[in-house]
Amino acid sequence: MKYYQQGDVVLIKVNQVSGKAQDTKVVQEGEHTGHAHRLNSYGKVFKDGDKLFVKAAKGTSIGHEEHSTIVIEEGDYEVRIVRQKDPFTKLVSKVLD
Repeated sequence: MKYYQQGDVVLIKVNQVSGKAQDTKVVQEGEHTGHAHRLNSYGKVFKDGDKLFVKAAKGTSIGHEEHSTIVIEEGDYEVRIVRQKDPFTKLVSKVLD
């Protein structure tokens, strides 16, 4: 399985994107800092219900104020957020970036 990770955002390769094209390049916004994981002009974000997808053309990268920019191979990806499990309470929560 092909995937990319930048902080709490994971892009997992899928066969095709679904949903409606969004008028934004932001994949995930930070809850505490207001920083964002943002695609460059070659990438496109799609939304299908609660799921986000990325269509990456050649040269697509994702940047963030606190992480190194990464280049994404051309293709279609589902966006997921890393989760953490507290071993004492057994509660699962999103990792906050």
